[in-house]
Amino acid sequence: MIQRLCEPDCEFNGYIILDFPDTVAQFNMLHKSNKIPKIMILREYETETIYQTLSDYKLDMETGLTLYKSESINPEMYAKLPTHPMYNKKSIDLRLEHWDRNKD
Repeated sequence: MIQRLCEPDCEFNGYIILDFPDTVAQFNMLHKSNKIPKIMILREYETETIYQTLSDYKLDMETGLTLYKSESINPEMYAKLPTHPMYNKKSIDLRLEHWDRNKD
C-alpha cells in the first residue's frame, strides 16, 4: 500500500484510506513511510461541516504551500488566497461519493 501512495497520482490528488490504520503495526508502517495524512475525516460528520472545514485550506500560489486558517498567518493575506483546488466543493463531492460507494 505504501508503494501505491508514492505514485504520482496519489502524491498530486491525494488519497482516501478507509479504516486504516486499524492496528499499532499499521500506524507504525504509515508513520515510517512518511505518508502521514494531513487531513483525516470521520465520516460521521454532516457533509456541510466537511465542506466548511476543508474550504478553510488555502493555496499560496507563490510558494505552493497549503495553509489552514488556524496557522499563524496574516488574516488579510489569508483572505486573499484561493481555496485549495483539492478542497473545493466539487472535489469534496467526488471524494465523498467514492467514500459512500466503497464504505462497505
